[in-house]
Amino acid sequence: KKESQIIIDAFEAVTNGMENPGVIEAMDEIEEDSPLISWKYVTIAIDAFYRRDFSRMISNLDMVEEISPAKRIGTVLMHLAGIKTLVNPNKHQVHFIGKVLKEQPFFKDIVQQINSALEADAEDLFSEAVILAVRELKSKQPVEAEKLALWSIREASARDFSQTYFLKSYKQIFGNAETLKLFAIAFNSTEPDLAVLFWLQSLIARLKNADISLEETAAYIGIIVAGLEKTETVDEDFLGAMNSLTLKLKQDIILHFSFIELDSKEENPFIFLNKLKNAVYGKEEEKLSEKSDIGISVKLADTEKKKKQPVQLDLF
Repeated sequence: KKESQIIIDAFEAVTNGMENPGVIEAMDEIEEDSPLISWKYVTIAIDAFYRRDFSRMISNLDMVEEISPAKRIGTVLMHLAGIKTLVNPNKHQVHFIGKVLKEQPFFKDIVQQINSALEADAEDLFSEAVILAVRELKSKQPVEAEKLALWSIREASARDFSQTYFLKSYKQIFGNAETLKLFAIAFNSTEPDLAVLFWLQSLIARLKNADISLEETAAYIGIIVAGLEKTETVDEDFLGAMNSLTLKLKQDIILHFSFIELDSKEENPFIFLNKLKNAVYGKEEEKLSEKSDIGISVKLADTEKKKKQPVQLDLF
């Protein structure tokens, strides 16, 4: 009875779009000799289907017993994923396909709204439609949701739309640190100075959450320093933001990675970040050539000659 309830709860969660990892984890209690083992695997496969993780879906469907009724759901999932076409589906399979596809008209309508908003250059309509779509995608297709959010940030920037609504809404959807990272990625190639500020804020947020490793921190610092190398000049506002953020970063690094030796008296944010990079990488301090006056270009150390590079962050 307990195993049956676990399967029911998990099946309901994955088919209703509820984000509840706990019910999936609860199925760990169902062992291989359980009569419900096939329903465990097909439930995980459904979850993988909605997340567009088809390799995980297939691997779980392969574990479903041939004689189990759950196998029929597997054939429908393979059909919906475009992997193996279902020939002459029975009425139950047709019903299941219809339930899965019932969301399609919604997304088609949203896409039409987004296109119409862009054609009319309607900022508010565009923002509302995109954010609605991202919210709907987040629970079942989180990677696709982030890609759509990333596109919307870039599109809004290209059209001079306000980013405030996106920033606020995406923080509610993805969380503070992840949203700041999305904005950093969006501006990384076009506005490296702005991207640097977002990278710094995202790193500080990750340190505050205490959910970042030293290796990931090194990757962040490497990206930030590389971004600063693309920034030929700095104005007063940018320098002020850099001073504020690097001061906060310095405090958080000392708190979370006390074994890293830092020059706590270094006030120049550009030199500090290079020293931090070297400290995190375990390198000797590089000799810097810099000009600290406001509005004057800052020459940063050459990172390409480094033998050891940080791991790349998972940016899609």
